Amino acid sequence: MIPKYIKEGKSYLTIAMGCTGGKHRSVFMAHELAQRLTKAGLNASEFHRDIGL
Repeated sequence: MIPKYIKEGKSYLTIAMGCTGGKHRSVFMAHELAQRLTKAGLNASEFHRDIGL
């Protein structure tokens, strides 16, 4: 899907996820996704509401 967003000229894409408590799976998944997107040559950043990552 991301190549289609780029082709359409979109400037950003927000992906949100969560789990009960927000300190386990969602943190890992957000971090992993940001790393994979960066490795794929995309400008990715991550923000965690309750922790300083």
